[in-house]
Formats: sequence, C-alpha cells, structure tokens
Amino acid sequence: MEEVLVVKNLIKRFGGLIATDDVSFSVKRGECLGIIGPNGAGKTTLFSIISGFLKPDSGEIIFKGQNVTGMKPHKLVSLGMTRTFQLIKVFTHLTVKENLSIPSMAHSKNYEKVAEKIAKKIHLEEYLDTTATNLSHGDLKKLSIGIALATQPELILLDEPFAGLNPDEVVELDDIIDEMKKDRVTQIIIEHRLRELFNLADRVLVLNFGKLIFEGSPEEVVKDIKVVEAYLGTKGESNA
Repeated sequence: MEEVLVVKNLIKRFGGLIATDDVSFSVKRGECLGIIGPNGAGKTTLFSIISGFLKPDSGEIIFKGQNVTGMKPHKLVSLGMTRTFQLIKVFTHLTVKENLSIPSMAHSKNYEKVAEKIAKKIHLEEYLDTTATNLSHGDLKKLSIGIALATQPELILLDEPFAGLNPDEVVELDDIIDEMKKDRVTQIIIEHRLRELFNLADRVLVLNFGKLIFEGSPEEVVKDIKVVEAYLGTKGESNA
C-alpha cells in the first residue's frame, strides 16, 4: 500500500533535553497506527512536529510524497492532515452544527449538509442545535474529532482520544474511530489506555526517552522485553 506519511530521522531538542531522538517510521494509507510510551517519552512532541506546531532541529516529514517539514498547520490542513489535542478545543459558545460548519466552509458550498452528515458520523445528530458548553466530556471529545473530520483529512492525528471517558463513552468513540478506518482515513493515535488502542491499531510504535524502541503488532508489543521494562511493566500493565 501507498505510504501516506514518512518520518525520517526527526530530532528535537529543548535545551539539553532530546525530546525526539532520530525517530523514523512510515504510515500506509488507511492504516491505524498507535503510539505509546511513558509520560515524557516524546509522543506529543512528535505529534506537534508532524502537524507543524513545532519545527524539528533535523529530519524530514514527507506527506503524500511532498516534503512538508516545518510547514504551518493551516497549510497542512489544506493538504489533508489534521490533528486533535489532549485538551479539547472547540468553540464552546457555538452550537454543534456551527462548530462543524466552520471548517466545512473551506471545503464545500453545502457546508451545513456536510456538518449534519458529520454529526451523524460522530453520534451527535441529536445535539446539532446544542451549545457546546452544554455537552458532556465524552460528547466534546466526539465533537473535537468531528471538527477534524470536517476538514476532510486523509490523515488524522488523535492525541489521547479515550482519556477521561467512561465505559459507555469508550464504546461509542471506538465505533467512531472504527468507522473512520472503514472510510480509509489514515490515523495515528497516541493513547495511554492500551486495551482500547490495541483493539483498533494495526501496528504500534513505542517511544521511550525520545527513542523509538519498538515497532510491531499489538500482539507483539506486550511480549517485547524492552517495552515491558520501559512501559508495560509499570504504568501500562493494568490497562493492557
């Protein structure tokens, strides 16, 4: 399958700290790639570099065959790459429909219909006229993903989508992400809730102290001694 994203030898330093240490990997079109690792492993920094919010000190990011290293986030969105954040970012004073319509305007004249279609995809069709501030935490998570989908991405980066969700909300979000897979939207997911991630991911990367220490299937990751020592044997064990 075609590689939609290629990351080559990314290095990012913050003073004496190396946040990403010569990280390289690729993602195939339609793949769901999981990224795990202990706190401080460099996961969010890696996301921020790929999505244009940080510039690497060295290395390259190739998206759909184009070198996009250092490209601004809004330009990456126009090329088909978008992301969500650990802290939910929506327009709290606007309705669900308005939140979904704003990014749709740049891509479709029928942006209201697009917004309604996306609301159905993220299970919020009953809340189209509800102000975002009145939504539950789980529904806000779904809305943030819907806003990302409204940009019509080919690649979406999801930063801890399951964080803070109750079991029912987890099931709903799992369905939404699974539907995105069926629609062939390429996904990269950072997640600490390993059971939820492993149910979705085709492949998993493990970062530790900025280094990529493992790449393989969810079944293989739990058996790798380096991963067990770095992550699963401590914080991640109860979630695996």
